[in-house]
Amino acid sequence: PLRDSEVYIYILLEFQSTVPRFMALRVLYYLTSFYMDYVKSGSRIRKLPPIFPIVLYNGNDGGGANELETLIDRPALLGRFGISFEYFKIAENEFTQASLLKIRNIVSALFLTEAYYDVEVLRGELLALFDHEPDKQAVSLLLNWFRQVSEQGRNREIDPEALSQVYQNREEVQ
Repeated sequence: PLRDSEVYIYILLEFQSTVPRFMALRVLYYLTSFYMDYVKSGSRIRKLPPIFPIVLYNGNDGGGANELETLIDRPALLGRFGISFEYFKIAENEFTQASLLKIRNIVSALFLTEAYYDVEVLRGELLALFDHEPDKQAVSLLLNWFRQVSEQGRNREIDPEALSQVYQNREEVQ
């Protein structure tokens, strides 16, 4: 529920080595496909639920255009009948290391690992995160993932079994 309405959260994870030039079109396709399935699911549907499209990007280049209009030749030609669509882009590499260190939560620690792989900075941040974050299971998941990445390299397959250890105290985290 959000403001007396029902809102759906639609999460799509798509791992790619490069950003497709037409990512805005792809995201729009995913949203319209969701809406078509939603309409098929019930005959009493009168309106479509709002969806906030987010693309999380962790590459080194700009992540491509997030507005469909920039991909259409002469979009103004159709005026108000043209298609306008934009997704919200979160680019990990657009956050500075200092700003991520100020945030100090699980997501900022993940972004630090992805964008600024400095083991000593991350060691201190992960210890601080363990000290301050009440959800020890979530922190443990991140710690186990980080341990695998630091030991095996970033491009190796993650062992799901090794992610399950829950750390109980600071010494285990250290």
